[in-house]
Amino acid sequence: MSKFMKKSIIITITWMMCCMTFVNVRAKGLQEIPNAFEKNAVIYYTDSSNFKVLSKEEKENLDVTKLNDVKYPNTIDYSQPVEQDFPLPVAGMYVFYGSDGQVNNIYTTYKDAYFRVKTLKNDEYDFKGILTRGVDDAHFTTVGKWGPYPNILYRRINNFPYKYYGTGRATTFTDKIGQKNHVLASGDVATSLKYDNIPYGTPVYVSAPAHGSGTIKTFKMYKRDVGSLPNAIVDIWKNGVTKWGYTYSSSLSLNNATIMHND
Repeated sequence: MSKFMKKSIIITITWMMCCMTFVNVRAKGLQEIPNAFEKNAVIYYTDSSNFKVLSKEEKENLDVTKLNDVKYPNTIDYSQPVEQDFPLPVAGMYVFYGSDGQVNNIYTTYKDAYFRVKTLKNDEYDFKGILTRGVDDAHFTTVGKWGPYPNILYRRINNFPYKYYGTGRATTFTDKIGQKNHVLASGDVATSLKYDNIPYGTPVYVSAPAHGSGTIKTFKMYKRDVGSLPNAIVDIWKNGVTKWGYTYSSSLSLNNATIMHND
């Protein structure tokens, strides 16, 4: 065997070993949850700096009902405009990614994992450039912003048909029972527990791109539950997504979604 061939073999083996190491140590030194990752992936943190990607079998056997939702801090004044970020990773944290590769849900076996939230001053929360579809910026003030999409909820301050207007992502959920022991069904939605906990049964007009065409379609749905919604403006119950031509999956996420509703 020539020296050139030996050298080539050594280089190839070294490259393969490096790739294997990368797969096994995906997040060495990482101190932030990745905003984007492989579509439909679930990652599990073995410590605050390292995670592994769950296999298909591991995902199927994972019972999220035994995990904890990430908490909100008790020291924040949520009556003021706020900006929320993901919690810092800890051992036992699971991050679920959607069909668009962005974070859908965060669960943890660690009971004291908190979202990072800060109250914003008047000159720090001008997010109105995100408003779309003919809505006049001057009609709204910001309630809060959360997730990297971003998801932003606005409150009306002038003349507009609805008191609240939100922009962001729509995700899905599969709980069987919602608020007031309601048996959840197609047409039900959940809103953000901290930022948009409107009364049970409130009509919510949800707009999102239709499957295939991208045409924006709007449907009247009803708020029947609440959730943490770490990176979504609204959670659509299971088969409700068929209204837009989509087939339900637990990781389905719809970008460019908006909601409108009153109290």
